[in-house]
Amino acid sequence: MPAVLPDEVEAGRCAARVLLDAGHRDGIYLIGAGPGLRDVPSESVAAVERLVGIRQALGEAGVKVAGARTCPDWQPEYGLAATRDLLRTAKPRALICFNDRIAMGAYQALDDFGLKVPADVSVVSFDDHPIASWMRPKLTTVALPHYELGRGAVDVLFTEMDRDRSDTDGVGEVHRVAMPVRGRASVAPSCAVEPG
Repeated sequence: MPAVLPDEVEAGRCAARVLLDAGHRDGIYLIGAGPGLRDVPSESVAAVERLVGIRQALGEAGVKVAGARTCPDWQPEYGLAATRDLLRTAKPRALICFNDRIAMGAYQALDDFGLKVPADVSVVSFDDHPIASWMRPKLTTVALPHYELGRGAVDVLFTEMDRDRSDTDGVGEVHRVAMPVRGRASVAPSCAVEPG
């Protein structure tokens, strides 16, 4: 059967590009998954694909991930613990959180360490969970396109219903739906001075 899925790889690219477009080139850390594909739970397709996209966009810009902290579950308490652990040994300039609930925990950890979003640390995330617009400052996130996914699934279903059973074109086809960036207030231009 065909499938309608969010384009998580492109979403990873978009999240990385938000930071790159703001001038971030160093001090970018991941919260929720490790920097390598073997550091991501293989059962989490979203994590694997988001990481692929992040690495592609950063790699094309000649930027490396400075480090990462994994989370056993993508809930605020794990984002809090992972970010606290990171802040004990590093000074991030930007965080890419693998979902908005992790970002919520990261915000709390940054505040605990006296760091402000986005003045000290820019944060970008994924999903556009309702909490993203309630957080202060509001969270920049790459949205899951729920409506478009549902509409695409219905369109595919009608196409399948009309298909001649002997026609195998399109069988097993995967339709990817773009995940739009919701630019809010959690990313600031990097204050890094480019070498002249």
